[in-house]
Amino acid sequence: MRGGGRIAGLLGVGLLCGALLAPAAADARTIRTAAIVVYFENEPPPTPGPDEPVPPDPLDAAEATLFGSGPAAFGWSARHYFQTITYGLVDFAGGGDDVYGHYEIGPYEGSCAYSQWTREATEAAETDGFEASAYDHVVYYLDPSLAAAPCAYGIGAVGYAFMKGIGPYVTIHELAHGLTDTPGQPGAPHANAMHCIDTTTEPYRDATYSDFCIRDDRADPFDPMGFGLRGPYPLEMSAWRKLEFGAIQSADAPIVHYAGTYTIAPLEQSSGVRLLRIRNGAGQFFDLDFRQPIGLYDGTLSSGEPVTNGVTIRLHPPTFDSPDFPSPQGPYLLDATPETPSYDDAPLMPGRQFRDFRTGVTVETLSAGPGGATVKIGGLPEPPASCAFSQACGGPRNVGPCKVPGLKRKKVRAARKAVRKRECRIGKVRRRPSRKVPKGRVISQKPKAGAQRREGAKVSLVVSSGPPKRR
Repeated sequence: MRGGGRIAGLLGVGLLCGALLAPAAADARTIRTAAIVVYFENEPPPTPGPDEPVPPDPLDAAEATLFGSGPAAFGWSARHYFQTITYGLVDFAGGGDDVYGHYEIGPYEGSCAYSQWTREATEAAETDGFEASAYDHVVYYLDPSLAAAPCAYGIGAVGYAFMKGIGPYVTIHELAHGLTDTPGQPGAPHANAMHCIDTTTEPYRDATYSDFCIRDDRADPFDPMGFGLRGPYPLEMSAWRKLEFGAIQSADAPIVHYAGTYTIAPLEQSSGVRLLRIRNGAGQFFDLDFRQPIGLYDGTLSSGEPVTNGVTIRLHPPTFDSPDFPSPQGPYLLDATPETPSYDDAPLMPGRQFRDFRTGVTVETLSAGPGGATVKIGGLPEPPASCAFSQACGGPRNVGPCKVPGLKRKKVRAARKAVRKRECRIGKVRRRPSRKVPKGRVISQKPKAGAQRREGAKVSLVVSSGPPKRR
């Protein structure tokens, strides 16, 4: 919806801040999205002189950045990015009729008055027919021609984002901050990095890693929640984020319980084991993933650089909403080449070994190529002889116990997350009418709550389709 107007006073809250697209998953999330473009009363958009070029229409830029193919210089949009990296699971849906503006709001007075700005913007858009209840997410753009820098480039939270200027890279970063299945919980945190000066002096021995390591906020060069940008294109987000978004199932992100040799598929692929998780003894994980120059986004990588020839190791909390984690919050890319100051060569290259002094776990990259990377993991128990020929012992689907959680009356997304935390996965989902159970909630499950199964075992659900239709 295109319109104009003056604003006065309703919304708020916030946190600061390639493979080819696969067919959409059955449980794909359509996030109805709108954009509202504003400018400050004391910084109106400049009027070009008679010989000056007319600046791009900010409403057209907002539509292209969010929903279209993107501005010509980029050739992609935030919607396309999330559809691609989640294999069709996440869709920030909308179009030109969902873009509102260009509205004047109160003056910029040097403080981060995000709640006030979004309230004013919302009230102005309502005069043009905007209805907040029609959307799951609202993006507020500040006219890109303005000079004022309202505290930061952007801020994102569940349900809304506010950002200076209209740029695809900042847009995906802020949208990810609000991308979560759990209401009231933070979405994707920043992608940080950790440089441990001397790997021979027990750099990973304690829970905070503060004695021997330097922590750098948003310094991961391979994830756009840090500085993962190549030219105008963002790289794909890490496999851990894809796991949290639901784009990678737990069976393809196994927890390693035994020593052995494992293969990791490129994270750009829509199937295969793309994440290996090793507990670090402090309630956290060392997560291993591997990239190749595949698709629109990671296709910008070179086949000769470390990230496409080595395995990246990150220190991660169990989930996005884990409260206890080293500050600043978020995962840490661990520098496996600490003798250099750059994080560009952080991946563990073939022939090198990573050692965790807390647990004695070791990781060595044996090989890496277009088909995947092979690693040798030591410092863990040897597979029991009784299952030496089972997928459950040794190999990429190394498994442990899954204790099936109780899922009755949960929404499907909440059930999926609960199952993933217990190292299982959702199997067949059937729907049937119910007068007692609200639509979209679980009626029954199989296996029953408390059952013990192997890691990655499927839990089937029967979900209510609502009351039976009257005939």
